[in-house]
Amino acid sequence: MGAFAVCRTPATEVDNVFLIFYPLLFSLACGILADSTHNSDRAIIGSVLAWVVLLTGPFDAVENYALLDMVEHSASERMAKIAGAFAGTKYLLLAVALVYILAEAALQSFEQRP
Repeated sequence: MGAFAVCRTPATEVDNVFLIFYPLLFSLACGILADSTHNSDRAIIGSVLAWVVLLTGPFDAVENYALLDMVEHSASERMAKIAGAFAGTKYLLLAVALVYILAEAALQSFEQRP
Protein backbone atom coordinates (compact mmCIF):
# COMPACT_ATOMS: atom_id res chain seq x y z
CA MET A 1 0.00 0.00 0.00
CA GLY A 2 1.18 3.50 -0.74
CA ALA A 3 1.15 6.52 1.50
CA PHE A 4 -2.13 7.75 0.02
CA ALA A 5 -3.91 4.44 0.69
CA VAL A 6 -3.02 4.43 4.38
CA CYS A 7 -4.25 7.95 5.15
CA ARG A 8 -7.30 8.09 2.91
CA THR A 9 -9.70 10.33 4.80
CA PRO A 10 -12.32 12.84 3.68
CA ALA A 11 -9.84 15.61 4.49
CA THR A 12 -7.17 14.21 2.16
CA GLU A 13 -9.78 13.66 -0.55
CA VAL A 14 -10.88 17.30 -0.28
CA ASP A 15 -7.26 18.43 -0.35
CA ASN A 16 -6.61 16.39 -3.50
CA VAL A 17 -9.55 18.07 -5.25
CA PHE A 18 -8.58 21.47 -3.85
CA LEU A 19 -5.05 21.25 -5.25
CA ILE A 20 -6.52 21.01 -8.73
CA PHE A 21 -8.73 24.09 -8.45
CA TYR A 22 -6.77 26.76 -6.57
CA PRO A 23 -3.92 26.88 -9.12
CA LEU A 24 -6.51 27.32 -11.87
CA LEU A 25 -8.19 30.13 -9.93
CA PHE A 26 -4.92 32.00 -9.40
CA SER A 27 -3.89 31.37 -13.01
CA LEU A 28 -7.17 32.65 -14.42
CA ALA A 29 -7.07 35.74 -12.20
CA CYS A 30 -3.53 36.56 -13.34
CA GLY A 31 -4.39 35.89 -16.97
CA ILE A 32 -7.58 37.95 -16.97
CA LEU A 33 -5.86 40.89 -15.31
CA ALA A 34 -2.88 40.62 -17.68
CA ASP A 35 -5.21 40.66 -20.69
CA SER A 36 -7.13 43.67 -19.44
CA THR A 37 -4.18 45.95 -18.64
CA HIS A 38 -2.84 48.53 -21.06
CA ASN A 39 0.65 48.38 -19.56
CA SER A 40 2.79 45.91 -21.52
CA ASP A 41 5.24 45.24 -18.67
CA ARG A 42 2.46 44.38 -16.24
CA ALA A 43 0.77 42.27 -18.92
CA ILE A 44 3.96 40.23 -19.40
CA ILE A 45 4.35 39.74 -15.64
CA GLY A 46 0.74 38.61 -15.35
CA SER A 47 1.01 36.24 -18.31
CA VAL A 48 4.16 34.63 -16.92
CA LEU A 49 2.59 34.33 -13.47
CA ALA A 50 -0.54 32.78 -14.97
CA TRP A 51 1.59 29.89 -16.22
CA VAL A 52 4.07 29.66 -13.33
CA VAL A 53 1.37 29.55 -10.65
CA LEU A 54 0.07 26.32 -12.21
CA LEU A 55 3.15 24.64 -10.70
CA THR A 56 1.62 25.04 -7.24
CA GLY A 57 -0.73 22.10 -7.81
CA PRO A 58 2.01 19.54 -8.48
CA PHE A 59 4.13 21.11 -5.72
CA ASP A 60 1.22 20.63 -3.32
CA ALA A 61 0.88 17.00 -4.44
CA VAL A 62 4.58 16.32 -3.80
CA GLU A 63 4.31 18.00 -0.40
CA ASN A 64 1.26 15.88 0.47
CA TYR A 65 3.01 12.70 -0.66
CA ALA A 66 6.06 13.47 1.47
CA LEU A 67 3.91 14.22 4.52
CA LEU A 68 1.80 11.09 4.07
CA ASP A 69 4.93 9.01 3.54
CA MET A 70 6.22 10.24 6.90
CA VAL A 71 2.91 9.25 8.51
CA GLU A 72 2.99 5.79 6.94
CA HIS A 73 6.62 5.08 7.69
CA SER A 74 8.54 7.19 10.13
CA ALA A 75 9.48 10.81 9.94
CA SER A 76 12.72 11.26 8.06
CA GLU A 77 14.87 14.29 7.54
CA ARG A 78 14.88 13.69 3.78
CA MET A 79 11.09 13.66 3.44
CA ALA A 80 10.75 16.61 5.80
CA LYS A 81 13.15 18.62 3.62
CA ILE A 82 11.26 17.62 0.48
CA ALA A 83 7.92 18.60 2.02
CA GLY A 84 9.35 21.87 3.31
CA ALA A 85 11.01 22.82 0.04
CA PHE A 86 7.92 22.15 -2.06
CA ALA A 87 5.61 23.83 0.47
CA GLY A 88 7.84 26.88 0.74
CA THR A 89 8.11 27.24 -3.03
CA LYS A 90 4.36 26.73 -3.41
CA TYR A 91 3.54 29.44 -0.88
CA LEU A 92 6.10 31.81 -2.38
CA LEU A 93 4.56 31.43 -5.84
CA LEU A 94 1.05 31.88 -4.44
CA ALA A 95 2.13 34.98 -2.49
CA VAL A 96 3.70 36.54 -5.59
CA ALA A 97 0.58 35.77 -7.62
CA LEU A 98 -1.68 37.17 -4.91
CA VAL A 99 0.35 40.39 -4.69
CA TYR A 100 0.12 40.72 -8.48
CA ILE A 101 -3.64 40.09 -8.45
CA LEU A 102 -4.32 42.62 -5.71
CA ALA A 103 -1.93 45.26 -7.06
CA GLU A 104 -3.06 44.90 -10.67
CA ALA A 105 -6.74 44.99 -9.71
CA ALA A 106 -6.13 48.14 -7.66
CA LEU A 107 -4.09 49.80 -10.41
CA GLN A 108 -6.71 49.01 -13.04
CA SER A 109 -9.51 50.35 -10.87
CA PHE A 110 -7.59 53.60 -10.29
CA GLU A 111 -6.76 53.93 -13.99
CA GLN A 112 -10.43 53.67 -14.93
CA ARG A 113 -11.54 56.48 -12.64
CA PRO A 114 -12.38 59.74 -14.41
